[in-house]
Amino acid sequence: LDRCRPDYAISYLETIKHIFDIKGAIFILSADKKQLENSAKTAFGQNLNFNEYLRKFVHREIRLPAISQKGYNNLSYKYTSYYLVREGLRECYMDLEGHYRIQNISELISGLKLTPRQIQEVFRLLGHILGVNEDTRAKLSWCLAVGSIAMACLKIGDSSTYQLVKSREISPQNALGYFKLLLKEESTEWWFTLFLTGGVFNIPESTSHMDILIEVGLRSEDSNSHDPDLSQFNQGWNYNRGNSIEKICQKIDELDTWVS
Repeated sequence: LDRCRPDYAISYLETIKHIFDIKGAIFILSADKKQLENSAKTAFGQNLNFNEYLRKFVHREIRLPAISQKGYNNLSYKYTSYYLVREGLRECYMDLEGHYRIQNISELISGLKLTPRQIQEVFRLLGHILGVNEDTRAKLSWCLAVGSIAMACLKIGDSSTYQLVKSREISPQNALGYFKLLLKEESTEWWFTLFLTGGVFNIPESTSHMDILIEVGLRSEDSNSHDPDLSQFNQGWNYNRGNSIEKICQKIDELDTWVS
């Protein structure tokens, strides 16, 4: 009911009470109680005793629990499959067989506490960015695919951080701290390395990715510069030292311009 126009929501409640008060008929109402209270006070005045008003209509109340971590992960996985692999409508550049990447994506969505409506919007954006035909399916480098998802999540769920990342105004230390607040410890380094190798940070050309990992404490001073994990990310960005994340943001922002 909180999604309805305020006067309609109240009118609907009154209709249930006065017209459909039939023995054996049960109505199940779904609502954000605080929003419904605002609607009622808009109709009857701010001095309305909302709990007593609601008691006329509601005889049993159940508060739904917050979505669990497992629920977020399942929701993320289902939306990924639905919006990026819609058979007969569009295909996806992204190779979705890498389950560990889907897990990382789910954890980012959970960390940002995206609502189901926001998750839908994220994957609508991605459907436009990553939609291709059958011939080019699964041909996109995995870092570009996951980087696109990450930036779409930030665009919808944390626009201020999205702007910082897009403009390369976030430091490695601040980025690492941000991921530590959002994610599990094992995912923090993974996402940080993705952003680092995607060219998010404004660092001198002479500074290597390993130098930054050592600087923020994710590697020790005696680390080998040919770290296989780091090589995996560099390969995933096609060894492009440029700001790949910035190009992703340009694509996302172009959609805003097109929509408006």
